[in-house]
Amino acid sequence: MSIIEKYSPKVLEDIVYPSTQSQQEIQYYKLSRVYTNPGNILLFGPYGTAKSTIARILAHDILDENYEFNTMELKGTSFTTAGQLRNKISGMCERVPVGSQYKVVIIDELDTMSSIAQCELRSLMDQFINDCVFMLTANVIENVDAGVMSRSRCVRIGRANPDAWLDRFKMILNREKVFNVSDGDIMKILNGSNGDIREILRNIQMLVTYNKSQNVRAP
Repeated sequence: MSIIEKYSPKVLEDIVYPSTQSQQEIQYYKLSRVYTNPGNILLFGPYGTAKSTIARILAHDILDENYEFNTMELKGTSFTTAGQLRNKISGMCERVPVGSQYKVVIIDELDTMSSIAQCELRSLMDQFINDCVFMLTANVIENVDAGVMSRSRCVRIGRANPDAWLDRFKMILNREKVFNVSDGDIMKILNGSNGDIREILRNIQMLVTYNKSQNVRAP
């Protein structure tokens, strides 16, 4: 198993947040489902900040073992017309949830969806407000329909500072038995990764692979 597969976030506690505020907003959303319909959520910010991963984790938290029966994942780039979107989503939204109060529709990169399709999404959000939760992600918030935003809890997921990544980076290296990398060298890697989780995990993969190759060559 690759480092990216092994250490990509599986629960919210694995996320390296850019701020305490964004962490609290996500946790509040998660807890709200205990008392009421959690409502729609829009996670926005630059690429590589685990927005899609957070959406999937939240969906798992809401649906638990019924995730596969009640979840639909879509890419915003797949839809240019209102009819395409409605035909794809309405069947899922109209059926009764299986073992759960809700169904979840995850739309990744909503900002790449056409304005016409986003207008149709507004109607679908209103039509299925009682038992369907829409979890949306976007890189460029300016390209998201204002009506969609007003129907969602909007949470910015920015890039975490390199310092925030240091402990997790070291934890992964320790688990992979890589002990010869200094904090200074780690910080250089983190500064160059610009808070992109995929880039950070790729760099860890290279360190682990290099370390193993050196151990094999050692007499």
